[in-house]
Amino acid sequence: ALDGDIYDFFLPNGLKVILMEKHASPKVAVSVFYNVGSHDEVEGQKGINNIVKGLILEGTEKYSDDELNNMRDEFSMGYGDRSGRDITYLYSELPRDELEFGLDFESDRMINVTVTDKKILEVKENFKIRYDKYHKNGIWVTFNNAMGDILHEGHPYKSDDWGIWEQIDSLSVKTCNNFLKQYYAPNNAVLVVVGDIIPGDATKLIYQYFSSIKPAEYIPPDPDFSFDK
Repeated sequence: ALDGDIYDFFLPNGLKVILMEKHASPKVAVSVFYNVGSHDEVEGQKGINNIVKGLILEGTEKYSDDELNNMRDEFSMGYGDRSGRDITYLYSELPRDELEFGLDFESDRMINVTVTDKKILEVKENFKIRYDKYHKNGIWVTFNNAMGDILHEGHPYKSDDWGIWEQIDSLSVKTCNNFLKQYYAPNNAVLVVVGDIIPGDATKLIYQYFSSIKPAEYIPPDPDFSFDK
């Protein structure tokens, strides 16, 4: 294998995996891209993807947010997340010897996030601060919604990807849990591992941590993106 070689394959549960060898630095990046964004939100749930992503970032019983922060400090990890109209992703940069840890906690929060009234309330409160700050920035709001005026009602890009607060505030445990199980599943995701890896060893670890995760039974098809209505 040569530095920069790329390998891709699917696990039996539908998870697509992409591996890329890069030996320039003794680090590895682990990213999970989910095919979900605000365009998947139905009327009455505008903003749910931001709340569900927030629940994922709260962590699990095994890897709580506090536990992850401590380990990030220990490993000097780079990490982050992003969600928008079309995609949501989570990423981490780790020392190469901590690849197994990175795969373990990403697989754990793919399947073991719990949704409770308390957690939803905490995530909503934290998101409201950012939501209000965003809406006070007129330039960014205008830029983010530049196409809104020319799109017909009901178009998946018509609504702001930040959502509508009145709808966010009314989200229930059942609604959030259904969205989580439906979209944040292996058959709706791509796992990307880039860095100082041995592909064969990385593949064995990926099978170990991700292959037993059950796929979503049903993932709604993408909405109609056409402009000619």
